[in-house]
Amino acid sequence: MSSRFDQRHVLPGQALHILAALLTLFGIFGLHAIQREQMGVLGLVGFVLTTIGTTLFFADGLIALTIFPALAVAAPNLLSVTGAMNSGAVLVAFIIIAATAMIGYVVFAVAILRAGILPRAAALLFLLGGVLFNLPQVQSP
Repeated sequence: MSSRFDQRHVLPGQALHILAALLTLFGIFGLHAIQREQMGVLGLVGFVLTTIGTTLFFADGLIALTIFPALAVAAPNLLSVTGAMNSGAVLVAFIIIAATAMIGYVVFAVAILRAGILPRAAALLFLLGGVLFNLPQVQSP
């Protein structure tokens, strides 16, 4: 499998990654705006953490779209499971991104549930999605 083949398949996935993060930011602002008073301080904390985590996820998508393909061609060992892009400070940064987003989504979902304005099922799906979406990815050999 050539690196050109890999790059053609990276573009659609990472473009959707970026688009999803961008649209999610608008959604988070809307969810907070319609129930800000009822959510209180817990909602504000969840909103801030969710916004920061989603913004970092957007940046992660830009990195994966622009930098990782160049690394895959020039220095593929950096992207291996044991490579520099999957260890040390880089790994810690990606864990912080996921943890910030996950904690934010959980806190925000709890505040949505407590506010009682939106349907419980929607808030529970928001909570479930925030957890599942931010779990570590399994890399195939």
